[in-house]
Amino acid sequence: MTSYRVVYDNNRWEVMKAASNFKSHRTVSTHSTKASAKRKARRLANDGDSLTLLRKDGAIQDRKTIR
Repeated sequence: MTSYRVVYDNNRWEVMKAASNFKSHRTVSTHSTKASAKRKARRLANDGDSLTLLRKDGAIQDRKTIR
């Protein structure tokens, strides 16, 4: 199972592939809008993967398992 996160950083939205510790998270793509980042994360995720959307302030907005 893989985890993807959509996070806001440096005036852009990033899709990150999560790792066991935060310093090992890897940026997969960057986007100017949250909607485009969310679409990309959804395309990358397979059945059983998790997707976490964060707000600009870093709070969790939504978390789901892809089916």
